[in-house]
Amino acid sequence: LSSHPAAKAREAVDPFRRDTSPPVRLGAVTTLLAHPVAEVADALVEALLEEESLRVKNRIAQGLAEGKFEVPAEQLAAFREALPPEFRLDGAVPRRVG
Repeated sequence: LSSHPAAKAREAVDPFRRDTSPPVRLGAVTTLLAHPVAEVADALVEALLEEESLRVKNRIAQGLAEGKFEVPAEQLAAFREALPPEFRLDGAVPRRVG
């Protein structure tokens, strides 16, 4: 589905970002990141805030950083707390440090 950046593909994969299996969530996030970040950013911010797996959190943070997505102001504090250790917010945009 990552090679089909259409709304139907996003809709099909989105429920899997809440799956109980970390590898399934990672696949869903990776597929969502194949789409333009602006179209999936809200779902990815929500996913990072809820995510337990550091591997999945890293993938989300990296994708948002690469897309230079600004985290909404009302989510900044929670997002900052949820970011993996190698990421920081540069204003409202996540970035990898070190």
